[in-house]
Amino acid sequence: TLVAGGLVPLTSPHGPGDMDDLLYLTRLYKSGAAGYIPVVSLRLPSLHGEPLAAPWESESRVLRRYELVRDLMLENGHSDGMIWLTGFSWPELEPASGTTNELVSYNNMPDPVDTQVQWFSQAYQIIKSQLYIGAAFYGCLNPPASTDTHRSDQGCLIQLENNRASVHPAFTALSQAMALEDSYQEMISTGSGEID
Repeated sequence: TLVAGGLVPLTSPHGPGDMDDLLYLTRLYKSGAAGYIPVVSLRLPSLHGEPLAAPWESESRVLRRYELVRDLMLENGHSDGMIWLTGFSWPELEPASGTTNELVSYNNMPDPVDTQVQWFSQAYQIIKSQLYIGAAFYGCLNPPASTDTHRSDQGCLIQLENNRASVHPAFTALSQAMALEDSYQEMISTGSGEID
């Protein structure tokens, strides 16, 4: 499968040679890319706010940015194309400047693990519901701070300490929540049984 595009939304500051991801995709389509690219890749390395925050062009750091990419695909006759989210992670903690109340600050949350589980659970649900998203690759719950040289995997799902791998506690809680949801869906579809 040819995965093309390599789209990454611009954030400020950016270099003089950087191009807006939507403009880049538009130019790809103008050059005839719709005929030979089955998958458009989109990476969202710097997210903000709730997973359900609506996308808009002036704020590129929301999870649903993929909807703007999909709109461009449809406008250019690429309805059979897929989107792969080739990287995304838990959002930054500071609120985006000049944003509306749709974006939420995660500062001073009483239980960061529960907050992370809730955020990722919502993200999982909305990504799963989009039939045009073929794959989504998730990185870390918290991207490591640039000043953190001691633990480069801090906040990641898989962590290494003293040459031993461990799983982030939020991942355990999330997997339990997903198993419960699957049991509930199975009970609804069969119309019988009880959830433990």
